[in-house]
Amino acid sequence: MVDGVNITAVGSANPVIRQSEAGIILEVTPRISPDGTVVVDVKAEKSAYRTGRGAGVPIFTDATSGNVIEAPIKDLTKADGTVSVQDGQTIVLGGMIGNQTVVSESKVPWLGDLPWVGRLFRHDVETVSRKELLIFLTPTVLATAEDAEMHDANELSLMEIPGRTRAEMLRLDSVDDRGVQQGFEDGMIEIPVVDVQAD
Repeated sequence: MVDGVNITAVGSANPVIRQSEAGIILEVTPRISPDGTVVVDVKAEKSAYRTGRGAGVPIFTDATSGNVIEAPIKDLTKADGTVSVQDGQTIVLGGMIGNQTVVSESKVPWLGDLPWVGRLFRHDVETVSRKELLIFLTPTVLATAEDAEMHDANELSLMEIPGRTRAEMLRLDSVDDRGVQQGFEDGMIEIPVVDVQAD
């Protein structure tokens, strides 16, 4: 986004660009309480920049070229909350509602631009859409190493990956106590491993 203007020695204006994230941004901080429940702090953001010429706020007009530098407008919806749930229960976070209005125009060239009678040769359609974003979170407590392995196997089964790579990843779990590196040396595993740490 544009965050000001720098004036050079020759008098030209350069916009100062600052990166700002937009889209669906989710920040989740889970904590396990002594009684075994999961306390989840959730911060959700749905944002988008307005696009198109003239959609921003004019902040500077270059006197030499007449160019107008605009700062974009960011439409922002936030939802924050803290929820305490049992292990495996699902949290539903809602309330981020957005309305969008789209105006489309169809007309006969030249005739549609005439004053007064131009409306006879022009057709305007205004479409209003309303959307609500719902976020579903299911915290799972992994108390033991076996729980973690079962969770990883479940997540692996949900992934869409090529058959050969998937078979090699399943073979990775079958390597015994000699370690993953020994499995590579024996030719049991053919995919590269960046970093593997054993607990």
